[in-house]
Order: sequence, then C-alpha cells, then structure tokens
Amino acid sequence: ESMIDFTSRKRKGLLKSRMKNHIIICHCPSENKLVSIVCELRATQKYSTIPITVVDDHLETRPASFQKYGIDFVKGDPTDENVLMRAGLKRAEGVVILAQQPGCPDSDSRSFAIGAVIEMVEDELGRAIKTIAEVISNKSAKLFNRSDIDGSVIIEGISDKMMVQEFLHPGIRKTFEQLLTNTTGS
Repeated sequence: ESMIDFTSRKRKGLLKSRMKNHIIICHCPSENKLVSIVCELRATQKYSTIPITVVDDHLETRPASFQKYGIDFVKGDPTDENVLMRAGLKRAEGVVILAQQPGCPDSDSRSFAIGAVIEMVEDELGRAIKTIAEVISNKSAKLFNRSDIDGSVIIEGISDKMMVQEFLHPGIRKTFEQLLTNTTGS
C-alpha cells in the first residue's frame, strides 16, 4: 500500500523533490513547449543529463511525456515560496520562468513575483541561482530590466520582426535558427 501511495503522490506532484543541481521550470503552458525547452537544454554538453523539475498548479498529474524525458513534477503555485522549496530551489542550479498564459500580458506580473521570491531566497543562501523569465509584453520590459532576475526574453513582436527580416533578406531565417538552437547547425 505504501508503494502505491508513494507512486500516486509522485504522479500527482505532491512529493518533495530530492534533486540537486537541477533546473526548475515554472509553469507548463503546454507539454510540447516544455518538452521542446528540455530537449534544447539537453542538446548541450553541460546540460545533457541535468535533472529537470516542473512546478505548475494547473496540471493534475505528471504527463506521460514528462516521464519519457525524465522530468519531475511538483504541483503548486510557483509564486509560493514553500512550493518552490518542495521543488528543491535551495539546491537548484537555475530556474526558467515561463509565462503561465502565453499571449496574456497579465502573466508577466506572476512571472515577476516568482522571480522576486527566487531572488530573495538567493540572497538568503548567499549563492547564485540563474533565473530567466519569459516576458509577454514590451510594457513589462522595464520592470524586468530593473529586477535582479538574470535574464528575460520578451516575446512580443519577435515573430513580426522576423517576418520583416525574412521579407527583406530571404533566407536569413536559417541564420537565426542556427543561432537560436543547440540541436542543429554550428
């Protein structure tokens, strides 16, 4: 019975993570996006075997694709410090904060709150935890630039700019693709 209970609690993301030197990914806007990010990370020599833990309050159970890619799951709101501690924040190498709802600028305030919690814990620990946030709106850029978060990627307008560059310079997309991925090119 205890083995069944343990397996059920793990699948539901209710257990405390025991990982070290891992990466925490906050939010799972879609399984495909998350798996794509994990594959991109693992395409580098340094992170090829790094453990990954996803923290999300909308998933009910650990998706089968997570198990296939060795992704751990902790259920809960990543703005809650206790949930991040269950995910092993104190032992983590880094955190990737994804927008909870891509396309919704209100996600930026949640991402900022998560980043602020991580930075406070980082100050208490006296060691760096690399933190990168996905930012939806250009209006939030100034806020994230002023924060202690290590980096942010503002996704608003990227595809628009890429479309114009491809129109002006056909084929430039291939150059950008090689710059943006670890899986192909040099």
